[in-house]
Amino acid sequence: MTDFQPVVDTSLRPPHFAAGSGLRRLAVVFALALAVRVGLCFAYDLASDKPVGDASEYVTIAVQLVSTQSYSIIHPGFVGAPTARRSPLFPLLLAACFALFGNGRTVPILLLCLLGAGTCTLVSALARRLFEERTAWAAGLAAALYPGMWITSTGLMTETLFVFLLVALVCLADRIADENLAASLRPSIAAGACAGLLTLTRAEGMLVGSLLILWIAISTSGAKRRRSVVLAAGAAALVVAPWVVRNYITFGALIPGSTVGGWVLAGANNPDVYYDEGRTGGWTAEFGKMPQYADCAKFPPAQEPAYSACLTRAAIGYAIDNKARWPELALWRLRRALDMWDPRISAFLETMEGRRPQFTLAAAWTFYPVLIAALLGAISFAPDIRRLSWLYAIPAFYLFQIAMTWGIQRLRAPMEPFLLLLASGLVVSILGRKAARTATAKSSPEIAP
Repeated sequence: MTDFQPVVDTSLRPPHFAAGSGLRRLAVVFALALAVRVGLCFAYDLASDKPVGDASEYVTIAVQLVSTQSYSIIHPGFVGAPTARRSPLFPLLLAACFALFGNGRTVPILLLCLLGAGTCTLVSALARRLFEERTAWAAGLAAALYPGMWITSTGLMTETLFVFLLVALVCLADRIADENLAASLRPSIAAGACAGLLTLTRAEGMLVGSLLILWIAISTSGAKRRRSVVLAAGAAALVVAPWVVRNYITFGALIPGSTVGGWVLAGANNPDVYYDEGRTGGWTAEFGKMPQYADCAKFPPAQEPAYSACLTRAAIGYAIDNKARWPELALWRLRRALDMWDPRISAFLETMEGRRPQFTLAAAWTFYPVLIAALLGAISFAPDIRRLSWLYAIPAFYLFQIAMTWGIQRLRAPMEPFLLLLASGLVVSILGRKAARTATAKSSPEIAP
């Protein structure tokens, strides 16, 4: 594999993407990505699907926001009670759509299509920064067409919004860390705002955003480091502050994200998941009936943070007591999430979250070649790992999270853009070297016998 080296030409990397060719590329990628997503949504009449699973909770909170101006949920044990069970940004976006256009799904689905298309343009822009123009075209067009990228826009879930913010934050962090660019206030503030919005979108957002701000600190030095980190951290704190204040007033606890963590851990660490052969490495909502979590049932809805903390303690305790099962559980979870067991299982599991089975199967079968190319790309580009570190770090983070919680296809959504970047970089590198060898052979004079 030593023959393949990363195509990274910093002299060709522009500080902005205002050049005509760059704008044309981004416009083409955005238009194609939007056409694919909107076309699928209308072809399959996705707006008529009834929200199920997590989507039903987001919709319920959004409807409550519009009708009662209260961030509350109607759920067994949580009837009309104020909640921090779900991070607020996605329900707020849904509420804005419902307030302006009614409670139908068409407008929210179109908004997700726009965000998904925006993610594809960001992937193309990031590929231009990390590699060069041909890879930017390849990565952008691949992201526009790749089922693993457009499937998130087909249901009212947080993945599309979260991935858009994550790729935007990586683009900004890479720009801040670029030694060829002078320090600037706006990228640092924008990066902090993205980190704060990630925190308000999904449970792991605060950790991911904090790690990226830490990476900015490690990748810069001197006055640029101090200015960038202070501005980014300050912007993130300002974005999250209203939600933290609201939760402190409501529950008397500091909650920067959500209280769903205890619920997730309890569902992933219990006798059914550890020892039931048919559920090994899965997840169950039936943990409330198990003796390991009986003490947590005493907390009423008004004490939601205490309930979540109790579940967390009990889940961690159960996991430690049964740590011998960790390797097998991790293997089962990774096999499911990476569709290396039986893609039909993913299709079944994802229907419980409202995804069409044909979409899930398309995402499964096209994932295999992308994963193989990404792994080969990771090996090929290893000499430049410092520059490309987040192409390695983010997939590694989410693989670890899957191994520790549970495995399902949609949980790998945040790492799909970075796998595509590695795969696209490898393919373009190979084709470029092949073309170079062909051109060299043609230009070399033939030696007469």
